[in-house]
Parts: sequence; structure tokens; C-alpha cells
Amino acid sequence: MRHFVRFAMSLPEAAVLMKTECLCVNRIGYVPHEVIDNLNSDDDFNISRDQNFFAISLGGGCICWELAKRPVSYVMPTPTDDSQSPAVVSIVKLPDVPGQASLAACSRNGTLWYWDNITFAEEPTKTYKIPLAGGDTIMTIQHCDPVGFVICTAQLNFFRATWSHNSSLNIAPMVKQGGLLKNILSVYSRGNDSSVKRSNYPVCIVSGSHRDGRHTRTIYIVTQETIQVWSLHRNMAENFIADFEIQTLIQASLLRDIENAQGIVVRILDAVYYTGTSLLLLVGFSDGYSNFHYCSILIDFNSVSNSAKILEKVIFQYTTKGLERARFEISADHSLVYVQFNSCLIVLNFDKENQFEEYIFLRRELEDSILGCLMISAPYWRPNFEKSIAAAIICKKSGVLSLDVNSDYVHKYLMNSEKKNREANAYSALEQAVFFSHQNENPIRFNLEIFENEMNFAIQALSSDVLHSRAQYLHKAMGLRYQLEEKVHILSSIPEILQADLMTKLPSSVQLNLYSDLVLAASALALFNFHSVSSFNTDSVLISLDDIINQAVNQDSISSQELLKCFYLEKADSLPELLASILKTEKTLDVYHFKFASTICELNKVILVIFKCILHYEVEMLHFYTNETAVAIWTSI
Repeated sequence: MRHFVRFAMSLPEAAVLMKTECLCVNRIGYVPHEVIDNLNSDDDFNISRDQNFFAISLGGGCICWELAKRPVSYVMPTPTDDSQSPAVVSIVKLPDVPGQASLAACSRNGTLWYWDNITFAEEPTKTYKIPLAGGDTIMTIQHCDPVGFVICTAQLNFFRATWSHNSSLNIAPMVKQGGLLKNILSVYSRGNDSSVKRSNYPVCIVSGSHRDGRHTRTIYIVTQETIQVWSLHRNMAENFIADFEIQTLIQASLLRDIENAQGIVVRILDAVYYTGTSLLLLVGFSDGYSNFHYCSILIDFNSVSNSAKILEKVIFQYTTKGLERARFEISADHSLVYVQFNSCLIVLNFDKENQFEEYIFLRRELEDSILGCLMISAPYWRPNFEKSIAAAIICKKSGVLSLDVNSDYVHKYLMNSEKKNREANAYSALEQAVFFSHQNENPIRFNLEIFENEMNFAIQALSSDVLHSRAQYLHKAMGLRYQLEEKVHILSSIPEILQADLMTKLPSSVQLNLYSDLVLAASALALFNFHSVSSFNTDSVLISLDDIINQAVNQDSISSQELLKCFYLEKADSLPELLASILKTEKTLDVYHFKFASTICELNKVILVIFKCILHYEVEMLHFYTNETAVAIWTSI
């Protein structure tokens, strides 16, 4: 059944949710409302994504939609069994039919429904029955272009589906060398075989390299304990290459890295093809206590010696109380890896010595979740950087987000010192929170707690940049009054964004500096409003306010108009010099001049405007910064 998607959020499409030198997150699409309405946080579901199509299988059927075509989704029925578990699904494509997405959906008991074309067929094109041994169930399906798709069961029996000349499917067991009859019989005799350990369940099927002009493909069947390597030919029988034991290898490697380990529990969560004969594994492991850690492991396989070797291992900073479901994605040039958790996405390079690691958190963890991640290219998104690597993040409630990574910045980041990178990351995270978290529908959570040690530097640097109009996300094309109001709004929002926990950890001197920047910006705005309506610059006074400002700024080389703009936007910290200039001017005026009284009156109005602003903010805002009683530091003249 075809449906038009009802939009789930009020946040406009293409809204910028987060932007740094390194990455940019935009909203580029929507998730069908059928997913939002029917998927609960504790529901079991299966996901497949390929060719910019996304399919999610729930208990009541499968919902498919194309990322490039926002308005349309397709709700397909799926086969069911007594367990009521959602069907296992895979988006596939027919050979020699580019751009056409097909769908395979299989119940746990082996009933397979197949659609030639998702966009046209409402009922399955063909129905098949996979011969399972007693007690066995279907666990996963993986499309392996162009050699068909592979089906894996809980008892590690494998089936291959290929297309015949009339586009029907041929489904047969995958057999190792040793005789066809022997292997077919083994499929039915392993139902209660104790050699198939319950802990050694299948994780995923990974498509590897092509050979023979794309007619042959290597695949890796990853389980919790082993990895089987097969070679599949488009028109010939499959060839089993080797079976590698990896559980013990990974466990021994992790034990060398963890001090005082009480016994590590290792779980393989996902895998992607890297290059040559190598796979990148996503591994979760406990430290013998209550925490689970995660790492990526690059492992290479030598079929001649039948051995596996760990080439590289990178342990993430991310930890959880329990083991989370996680998925892998890798960029086409293998420079970046994307690790998808329920409410967090990690972007990292694969280099233990020069590690780059960026985190994107969802704000509403209980309501929202990341369903999947896949690499995308134009025209589905517009690059934000000259050299971009882009992925789509599909979220349950937040829609489809594009994550655009600046590959030039990643290289620059790796060349910097660790301290410089930490300070830059802290500044960037704070900048994102200050400029983007005010959007109520923004699904991104800006995690500032991890930069507690660098917050003194970051908060003072950002506050100063806002005060002096250097911050990159200020609206500098707007009118002068708007720009001044924006700066006051941003600086006054900092205590709320940092929240009490982080604010109280800042030294009193830092808190007073932040408060001082706020009052300087607010005083500049108050003075600008007074300046716009006062009669200070008429013929009734001996000296104009423009002249007073010029004395404070001391910029003779620019025009009067540019001088005022420079003072209000960039030189608000010259207000102490302005007050000093006023006091000095009052002492030098000719008391017998007929304009003396009006000049003194106007000069005093300027002082009153500034001090009324100071006192207002001392009453309204000072308690957010410190318990100390203090008029702004800069007024001690």
C-alpha cells in the first residue's frame, strides 16, 4: 500500500542544527509517520538500507521509503509465524536493472516473500519456503550484488538465493566441499547438534571484494566466535574458502589493554568490509564490572595459513551501563567510520596514534532514536565544505539528518597538539550550544560536561568573541540595533546553557568576566538607543557624543559613521574610556559659556544611562554568575 508521508516535526527542512569547522548537521528529510506511530523504544525491529532506500520491519509489516523522494512511503505486508517477531528484511536489486529496488522479507520459520519492485507491487511477486531443520530460525538476509542474496539461520546454516532467466528465485543451501548430498543432509541433521553453540549466533553478512569483472564476490559471514569466508559466482556454485576463529583472538588482545580486568565479556556487534582481505569489526566488551566499552578492530585473514591477525584496534571513549545495539558504516575512501548507537553517533578515523573522534547526541533519548546511517551523495544533499564526506542519519522522530564532515579539517586536526584540539573542541561544542540549542525542535544534544577541564578557556574566549562581534554565527548582515540586541541575548543565555552544575565549577574571576562582558554589551545597546533619540549632537551642546566616542576609541583614520559602528559592535570594552573621557571633558568646560549647563546635563544623561543598565543587570543577572556583590569591574575609574 502506498502512503503519503505526514510530516512529523515543525522544524523546517534544511534547517542547520549544528555547524563547526569540522562538521555540519542539516535536516534534509522526513521519516514516515507510520514509523513514528508504530515503533516504541522497546519494540523489536529489523532494518535494511541500500540504494537510498530504507526499510524497517515491525510486527505489523514493513515500511519502505526513499530518501530522495520525501513525500512517498510504501507499507508492505510481511510473512508472520507463531513467534510474532518482525520479519527479517533486505532491500535487494535485480541484476542488470539499475535503480530498481526490490524487497525480500522472510519470517523466522522460513516463509520468504519477494517483491520485484517496491514502488509498484503491493502484494509479493513470489513466495518461497526455505527448508529449515527442526528448531532453526532465520536470523539475517544480506544482498550481495550481483550474485544474489544470502540467508543465515540461528544454527549457522546458510542459503543462497539467485535469479533464474525468468526472474524467479532459486534458493538452495550453501555447501562446503565434501559432496552435495553430505552437505544437504547436514542441514537437516544439525537441529540439536551440540557442536553449534548457542553463544555462537550469527551477527551479520558482509559483502567483500569483486573479482572476474564483477561476476564473483567474496562474502564474510560473521558470528560471535568465527568468520566464514565464501566466494560466490554469479552463474556458478559457491566456494567455501576458510573458517577463522576470532573470539579468543579479540579477547586476548583486549586483555592486554585493560588493567585489573576481572574477565572480559566480548560481543561482536557489526562488521564492514575494509579493503583487500580485511574486515573492520565493531566490538562491545565489559570491563569485568558494570560498564560496557566499545572498539573497532581491523582484522586481516590469510586463507593460505588459515589464520587471522589483528592489524589495528581503536577503543572509543563512549561507555554504557549495558550493552547497546550498534551498527557500523564506513566512507567510500575508508577515511572515516560511523558508529551508530541508539541515541549517539560517533564519527572517527581509524588511526590509534592520531585519533579523531566526534560525537553527536540526540537530545530526547526516551522519545527519539537513531534507526540507521548510510553514506549519501549529491543531489540529496548540498556540500557544506569544499571537501565533504556525507552521511544520512535516519532518526525515529527527528527525520533524516545529513552529517557533512570537512575532510580538510580532519587532516588539520590530526596535525595539532592534543591540548590545542581539546580546547578547540570545547570552544566548538560551547559555540554550538549557544547558537543552536535555542531551537526547541533541534534534536541534537550538545554535551558540554566532557569538556569541564577546558571550559574556563572556552567560555571566556567565546564570550569575548561575541562581545567584539568576532563569533562566526552572529547575524552581521542585520541592522546595528538587531546585532546589539542579539549579542545581549546570547551573552545572557550562557548561564542557562551551562546550567548550575558547570557554572558553579567556574572560578569566581571567570564568572565575573562573563558578567562583565554581558554588562558591557547591554550598556552599549542602552547607549545606542539613547544616542539614536537624544539631542546630544545638536547645536545646544559644546561637544557632541560622537566626539566623546572618538576620544574613547581613538580611531581618527575612519569616517564618523564607521567609527560609531566600530565602537558599538567591536569596541564596547572601551566604555570605561568613554566614562573617563566624559569626566575629563566636564572638568575642562567653560563654566561661563551659555551652553555649559545643557552640555553637563547631556553628559550626565550618558553616565546615568550606563549606570542604570549596570544596576538593572546586577539585580536581574548577577546571581546567576556569583554570590559576590559587585558593580561591574570595569566601572572602577
